Amino acid sequence: AGQGNEEALREAIDKIPDYVLTPYLRFELRRQTLDDQRGPEMERFLATYRNWSFAESLERQWLGSLAEAGDDAALLRYGTGAADAEIRCRIELARIERGETDGVESRARALWLSPVSQPRACDPLFRWWKREGNPDFDTAWQRFGMAVEAGEYGLARYLRRYLHPDDRMLADGWLNIAIRTASELS
Repeated sequence: AGQGNEEALREAIDKIPDYVLTPYLRFELRRQTLDDQRGPEMERFLATYRNWSFAESLERQWLGSLAEAGDDAALLRYGTGAADAEIRCRIELARIERGETDGVESRARALWLSPVSQPRACDPLFRWWKREGNPDFDTAWQRFGMAVEAGEYGLARYLRRYLHPDDRMLADGWLNIAIRTASELS
């Protein structure tokens, strides 16, 4: 069924190459054939349709397929500007595996500094980052505050372990006030 659908898309694109919605047909064809997409062609396609609503989703899916296939070279070549946290974590892991660790600590810190839990694909990167002596107390306090402000109280409780022991009582007070205030507002 998939093969017939791909053929139908190709025929429609050939028949109406200038139709206003043809880019969506091209997008759908590329989405259905992600594993067959060559890097330079996909890069050109994404550059051409960068402002279309489907571009970000297609790029994320394509980079995800490169990561799943273990194609670190392509991931490093085409994915370094990705916004998606999972892709960014996989790229940093690929760099570590290649021994290219310059700047990885600061990029891992930027990924770790999130008010929400990051994808599981980031766990190996964060384990490496922690073995390098991170997070420092200031970074931990910063993320703790981000989590509290975002209402991510479970994450904030987890992050408490990274705080300086002298700051934990203050953190508990802040967290309790935030939880109480949130429950009174709801």
